[in-house]
Amino acid sequence: MPHVLDLEFLKKDIDCEGGLTASAGLRYVRMDQYLKARNITPAGVLAAGVSQEASSRHDFEGIGPTVSAEMLKRFDCSNWGMFINVRGSILYGESNTHYQDAPRVTPNALASRGIDRNDQDIIPVGEIQLGLDYRRPSDCHEPFLRVALETLYWMNGGSANAQENVIEAGNAKESDMGFLGITIATGLDW
Repeated sequence: MPHVLDLEFLKKDIDCEGGLTASAGLRYVRMDQYLKARNITPAGVLAAGVSQEASSRHDFEGIGPTVSAEMLKRFDCSNWGMFINVRGSILYGESNTHYQDAPRVTPNALASRGIDRNDQDIIPVGEIQLGLDYRRPSDCHEPFLRVALETLYWMNGGSANAQENVIEAGNAKESDMGFLGITIATGLDW
């Protein structure tokens, strides 16, 4: 699960009809992923002749530039509006993958273990939000509430792999991650 901290400078050009907000800054990410897999037959028993269990841990810690642009359109100069926000980041940091395959169901089988470290890992991240915005303008501040559909794409974000009839915990760097969900935000602009 990624933990993200964004520090950004914002430039707003918004009036009663809407407008544009642009930002630039730095993003810090700490991400930890865990997978434990078991190879089970349809009868519910451990499969014979293949790796029975695998576990994997993949982590990444990095920092990099982030930029975003947001377009807001008010509905007839009301407090309600619709927005789209696009953000991109390029994260540079260190990733580590630890994996272990349990022995196969054969005599004298040994577990395989591995560690993959990369001190110069790059993860591009793209995000898009599309949603509704409610604001209550006043003289010095503006409380807001937002609900949006958000999608994120982390290229080379990594994960452990589990395939049919073979459990394979290595090669975590070669996997992309995607997220899709609803976000709710509230706050105070001034």
